[in-house]
Amino acid sequence: MLYHLRTWLAIALIVYALVRWWHIPKPRTPLFRSFGALTAAALALESTGYLAVLLDWQVSVLYNLFVILELAIIMRMVQIHLPARAWIGLVGFAVGLVGMARAAYITDPFGNTLFEGVMVAATVEAVLLMGCLVRMALHSHVVLYRSPEFMLFMGLLVYCTGLVPILGLGRLLYERDKELAGMIWSIVPMLVYLRYLLSAYACSLEARRVKG
Repeated sequence: MLYHLRTWLAIALIVYALVRWWHIPKPRTPLFRSFGALTAAALALESTGYLAVLLDWQVSVLYNLFVILELAIIMRMVQIHLPARAWIGLVGFAVGLVGMARAAYITDPFGNTLFEGVMVAATVEAVLLMGCLVRMALHSHVVLYRSPEFMLFMGLLVYCTGLVPILGLGRLLYERDKELAGMIWSIVPMLVYLRYLLSAYACSLEARRVKG
């Protein structure tokens, strides 16, 4: 029952973030268009994954493909923020893709989540997002918690930064103490909730900014 509640809440918050995004007047900026595409893909994944659990289907490959898609979109968001250094996003994507490919080489990507690859991708995302946030903090002319871009990137950073140690520690403990590993992995939904709450707030700020 707890799994269902966590999943319903995650889906509800993703939908809420999309609703707030929808209220941003058009034309939306490239950054928020990218965010909208990423969030729509996340909603499709979570809904499909939940249905798969109910029907006892194996959908690990979908999660693995989503990690690559998410990496590509987040790196595109980094490029949008740093247009003069677009190569950074390309390098970040290449590193994350190599990590996923390496994990797929040693683990069946159709039957298992590529945890090692996910950790590499999340690390790359966290490092570059942190760099963008530091740059914003140094050059922003508005209070940071009122900056749509800052709060959007902060939501992504909280998720990516928290994911790496949780997955790493969970994997390390899984063979020794499955119960403890499960407790550690249960923190991941909390990161998801915080990510989309911050994202929804960022969309609300952007809507107000556009409307003046």
